[in-house]
Amino acid sequence: MKRSFIIVLAGMMLFFTAADAGSGTLGKLLNLISGAGEYQVARGPSDLPGFQVPVKRLDIDGICTIRALLESRQFEALNRILDGYQKDFEADRSNEYLLFDAYRAFDLTLPSYAPLLKAWRTASPSAYYPFMASARYTHALAWEKRGNKYISATPKENIEGMRIYFAKALGHLNSVLNLKTDLLPAHELLVGIYDAGGNSDEEELAVKTALSLFPDSFLINTRACLSKLPRWGGSYKQMESMAKNAEAYWDMTPELCLLYGFIYYDQGRYATAKDKPEKAVRLFNKALAYGEHWVFYYELAKVHLYHIKDFDTALDHIDRSIELRPAMEDNRLMRSRILFALDRYDDAIVSLKAAQTIRPGNPDSIKWAQWACRSLVNQGHNAFKTDLDTAVDFYHWSLEFKKDNHESYYWRGVAQSRMNRFESALSDIEKSIEINPRHFESYRMIDYLYARNRQWETIIGYWNRFLALEPDHALAYFERSGTHYHNKNMDQALADLDRACELGHEKACQKYKQVSSQY
Repeated sequence: MKRSFIIVLAGMMLFFTAADAGSGTLGKLLNLISGAGEYQVARGPSDLPGFQVPVKRLDIDGICTIRALLESRQFEALNRILDGYQKDFEADRSNEYLLFDAYRAFDLTLPSYAPLLKAWRTASPSAYYPFMASARYTHALAWEKRGNKYISATPKENIEGMRIYFAKALGHLNSVLNLKTDLLPAHELLVGIYDAGGNSDEEELAVKTALSLFPDSFLINTRACLSKLPRWGGSYKQMESMAKNAEAYWDMTPELCLLYGFIYYDQGRYATAKDKPEKAVRLFNKALAYGEHWVFYYELAKVHLYHIKDFDTALDHIDRSIELRPAMEDNRLMRSRILFALDRYDDAIVSLKAAQTIRPGNPDSIKWAQWACRSLVNQGHNAFKTDLDTAVDFYHWSLEFKKDNHESYYWRGVAQSRMNRFESALSDIEKSIEINPRHFESYRMIDYLYARNRQWETIIGYWNRFLALEPDHALAYFERSGTHYHNKNMDQALADLDRACELGHEKACQKYKQVSSQY
């Protein structure tokens, strides 16, 4: 008889990120790490079990395959592929990352996936797979709604939205565990959700249950150990105790010795927060003495990128992190930033696109793409006066980061017109107008390009489009009046000059008097 899991929603009043620890607690921890003392692990790295990092990880293609089945509504095929990962795990528990990553494919926040998941649940009401996928989806929505600012800077509606999505995730997990009591990804996520609220009774029960089912699981032990971080109300002593308990399973899962490394990893993060990069590097290397984990290398890469400014070393670290965890969007995004700092823009774009493939719609990827685009446009402006070819290259790269940036098209068009590449210039300016039909300077530029061939009617058509959107734009009437003048339509030219004058364009008033007196 299946055990029924009723997930208690009581006590889920507030959820906090790491940044939300009370300022007093966080301040004490930061002072501890920045001072002479630091927590030392009793178990030294010299007598650890030897192990090779497991290579059984789901790659980007694997994630795309799973997601494509959902997008094409091939629900039976999706059930089979997920069932296959479950069977592989049950046959060999070292396959736990394959199973875990298969459900991470649903760590999405795009609204278009909600009806797909609902349709999957409807089509397979007695299967746990769609409910687990839905739990990952709503969990991701909760954190996106929450954001990464301090609690004091987060709007109340964001907090409420986060609560709602967490409650939905818990509801889906309840359905999962009623159908399959021993699904590892469900227990891992359950601990994570309760961990977000601090050391609650629900969290303790979730940790105890997960460890009883999967005492040798690296993923479960890691999640349980990290739930005891000091900022969550735990302590390094508690983390060390959990790592010590896990030693009983070293023969089955030798990488459990990495749990000790997480104690130094967390101290390294606090050292980074206190802008002590050398100390942070030392602490992360102490973590690595217990074995390789992707997040240790990730944090080292971050320190070398932002604090030490050693971009080559940062790249070495992030490349190793990617080898250990290929389908992690944070890794790919960090690599994009590092390559950008090395002026390797083409490679940075490839890494960004990989991150976007792993998790489309990720706000962090969107923000990075916007920042990189703006930076490259500015570099294009700097090159514009002395090297137009280089300027064009910068504008091109900026569009690779953000393809709908009208400013990039505009300035690339201007640069190309200066080099007499009129066809290319015209294509870019037309694209700028397509993206932003209210961008006045693009219309003025297209006026210039078509005027070369005296295509007055075409120019007038463009000004008509702009003025339909901006009917009180004085300068646009003034520009169109000149086109009417060249097209030998004096009545329209005067009418536009008169309108521009009414709207406050002094030069139009002067021109109206001049032209009307001659006409």
